[in-house]
Amino acid sequence: MAIRKSKNWGEFLQRLEKMYPVYETDLSVRTEIEQMPMLPEFPSAARISEFVAELEELMGRMNTTFYGPTEPHLWLVGKIPPLTFADCRSTSERKSRTHSYDDLVDLLIELAMERESDSHMDKYLRKHLGRDAPQERSGGGFKN
Repeated sequence: MAIRKSKNWGEFLQRLEKMYPVYETDLSVRTEIEQMPMLPEFPSAARISEFVAELEELMGRMNTTFYGPTEPHLWLVGKIPPLTFADCRSTSERKSRTHSYDDLVDLLIELAMERESDSHMDKYLRKHLGRDAPQERSGGGFKN
């Protein structure tokens, strides 16, 4: 039988899936998760939501006993670019929100929406007032 001639586990799964096209294992779904592309640097809220939906769809196809409670969080962290993740951990309040899957998803979307809002505000100020957006000072308040 051709399946016995498999040289490694990955080849075995490929041959098994060719023989039984509807057969899907938790391991093959995990492989799909690992092969998902990384998020772009500083992604939009829509892209984050789309990525999370894809990830959760794949997780839904797996047997929940196949992965532990922290693995979805680790899969998500593994797909966040270093600069974006550093931005998520830039303050102690943000840092504390990176320790669980749900909190990290919320934080990523929140930061993306904040960046988008800041971008719109910058464009508005340049267009209508002919100046750059105010910069926040370390002591609070704004400087013009």
